[in-house]
Amino acid sequence: MKPFALTTVRPSSCTFGLTSTLLVTAWGCYGTPRTSFPDGVDAGSDAAISGDAISGDATVRCADGFKPCDGKCIPAPACCGPCSCDGLPNNCGPNADENCCATVLVPGGTFNRDNDPQYPATVGDFHLDRFEITVGRFNRFVAAGQGLQSTAPQVGSGKDDRDPNDPGWDAAWNVELANTSQALATSVQCINATFLSGDDVLPMNCLTWYEAYAFCIWDGGRLPTEAEWTYAAAGGGFADGQRVYPWSIPPSSMATDSSYSVNSVRGPAEVGSHSPRGDGKWSQADLVGNIGEWVADYVGAYPVPCYDCTNRAVAERRVIRGSDWSLPALDNTASRAQVVPDSREGLYGARCARR
Repeated sequence: MKPFALTTVRPSSCTFGLTSTLLVTAWGCYGTPRTSFPDGVDAGSDAAISGDAISGDATVRCADGFKPCDGKCIPAPACCGPCSCDGLPNNCGPNADENCCATVLVPGGTFNRDNDPQYPATVGDFHLDRFEITVGRFNRFVAAGQGLQSTAPQVGSGKDDRDPNDPGWDAAWNVELANTSQALATSVQCINATFLSGDDVLPMNCLTWYEAYAFCIWDGGRLPTEAEWTYAAAGGGFADGQRVYPWSIPPSSMATDSSYSVNSVRGPAEVGSHSPRGDGKWSQADLVGNIGEWVADYVGAYPVPCYDCTNRAVAERRVIRGSDWSLPALDNTASRAQVVPDSREGLYGARCARR
C-alpha cells in the first residue's frame, strides 16, 4: 500500500471563470466566506481596501472591487471558487481542460419523483456541481486538516436555507469523523479505493455520508437533497417531459450503452469521461454510472407535499442516487439505494450542491 503524504495547501490567488459553454459560478473564496466584518471598519477605510484583518462586532461592507473572505476584504478577482480546487489544474472532463469545481445552474420547477404523479415535487433554482468530487479535490480537504473531529463543520452549517426543517450539521455526528488526517487517509482506502490511485480526476470513493457532507460544507456547499438530485437527473419536469436517463432525448428514450455511462466495468473512470453524450440536461456528468452519490435525505416515504423538501425523519439509512460502475446501466433516474451512512464502499461518493 502506497504511503499517504500530506500536501501543502496555500491561500488562493487564482481566477475562476466560464468553462466551455456552461454557466459556471464562483462560490466563495479560499476559507470561509463572510458577509460582514466587525470593528466598525467602513467600506472606504484603509483596512477594507488593504485587506488587513479586522476584529470586533460592527457589520460593514467591503469597498467596491473587494469581497469579504476569511475576515478580510480581498480583491474580487482573487475569489476563485470552492476551496477544493485551489491550486488544481483545469484537467476534468472529456478533454481534460475543465475546472473540476465547475458548478452549473439548475433552474427550478415541478416534476414527479420517480415519474410517479403521486409524488410531485417543486424545487427552486440551485447549482449542482458538474462533476463528482474528485480525488484531487478530496486530497486538498485532507491536507487542510479537515474532515476530523477537531475540525468538524460548525453546528448548523451546510443547511438548505429554503428548508426550515433542515438543522444543518449536527454536533452528534462529529464522532463519525476521523481523529487525525492520517486516520482519515487510511480510512478511505477501502476495496477499489481511488484515493491513492495517483489519478486526481477519478471520482473520490469510499466516502461515508458524514465525510461527504463535511467535505461539501468545507467547499462552500452542501449535499443535494434527493428532490434536487432527481430533478436534475430527470431533466426537469412537466414542460419538457421527464427523462428516463439523464441523457434521454427524447425524454422517453431508453437508449443506453457504454458510450453514455461508466457501467459494468471493473472500476470508476475519470469524471466526465463520457461527456457530453452521457450528460444530463444541465450538463452534469455521471449522474448515472461511475459512482453512486450520497444525498441529504434519510430513507423513508417521500414528503408530500414537497416544496424544496428533504426527508429529515431520522432513520437507520440514507439515500444514494445513481447506479455505480459495477452494475449495468439499468438503474435510471428512478433508482434509489438505501445505505447505512457510515458505510464505506468503492461504489459510494458524492457531488455538492450550492445555492
